[in-house]
Amino acid sequence: MRNADPRLVDAIESLARRLWGPEAALRALDRIAGDASSRSYFRAHLEGPAPPSIVVMELHGSSLSISSDELQTLAEQPREEPFVNVQRYMAGIGVPVPTLYHEDRERNIILLEDLGDCLLWEEACRATPQQKAHLYRRAIDIMLTIHVRGTHTPDPACIAFAQRFDERLFMWEFDHFIEFGIERRLGIALDSFARRRLSRHFARISAKLAEAPAVLSHRDFHSWNILLRHGALYLVDFQDALLAPAPYDLASLLTDRATPALVTPQLEAELTRYYLAERKRRESEAGRDFDAQADEFRELYFLAVLQRALKVIGRFYFLALEKGKSDYLRFIPAEVSQVRRAIEEASFDCDLLSAFNSYPWPEEGHPCGHWC
Repeated sequence: MRNADPRLVDAIESLARRLWGPEAALRALDRIAGDASSRSYFRAHLEGPAPPSIVVMELHGSSLSISSDELQTLAEQPREEPFVNVQRYMAGIGVPVPTLYHEDRERNIILLEDLGDCLLWEEACRATPQQKAHLYRRAIDIMLTIHVRGTHTPDPACIAFAQRFDERLFMWEFDHFIEFGIERRLGIALDSFARRRLSRHFARISAKLAEAPAVLSHRDFHSWNILLRHGALYLVDFQDALLAPAPYDLASLLTDRATPALVTPQLEAELTRYYLAERKRRESEAGRDFDAQADEFRELYFLAVLQRALKVIGRFYFLALEKGKSDYLRFIPAEVSQVRRAIEEASFDCDLLSAFNSYPWPEEGHPCGHWC
């Protein structure tokens, strides 16, 4: 703890004693990775009548800020930290999320259950094909709890139900791709014709996704936001939850970053069928009809894959350029390949593929085999 902020150390020790008694003590404090988050995370090793370790989330700035800039659409600022707000709702409907021990608003820190460091991605890399399929089906089971139970038990106190992936938000992300994925990354200033050409296609995709039936969505439901501990799966990074088209989370789980190196098109199709069949079963048990046609769902799914891949190209370059997180650049080649595949699979206007391929992407193909 020699290099740790003394104020943070004092805060953790004080809260540990308050929560678990005067004999609780802080033994060590290690910084841990936080993916693309702007928060800081630490693992606090405790002694005495306390958990052996806890995770400390340190918030920067106001603890009441929305996590993503593009979600700043609420009529008024939330009255509590979105992570805390959504965690309470998710835990209440049976989604496996970390236990929240304490929120200290004055010091902008949150104490959480330590779920370890084993990511679904890492476990899937080590798994046999059968084990891998089983892991992803279990993840989809958690997704369906959110999509079915969450959607049909809305809580006006939960911030997620006050936000929706609408045309404005989809277009915000497309514009983000144009700015950072093309203009800033490739050093190309789009003229008015090129911008209109892309925007016309993006507006069509945005409208089609926005008009699809919405469910409660995690928004970043992928293999780097799912942890395994003692064989159980747990979901993290859920503070940006909102209402979104049902295929969006599925597209995130099955195609994000380097996921296609593990989830082949055959497994992707199998897991999509599993989602539809299990969703129909759960809705039927609740006395509701779910008559989504496989072909229509597949088209929406690949439009969501396309939208996400374009967003990720821009976002990861933004993170590298503006936040100094250059490690995310290694995932961009897979996303470039994903864009081309999604356009073809969705049978979307071939002019979009022509427009995309007209730019000098430095990537060639999908970097399969180099991830695990």
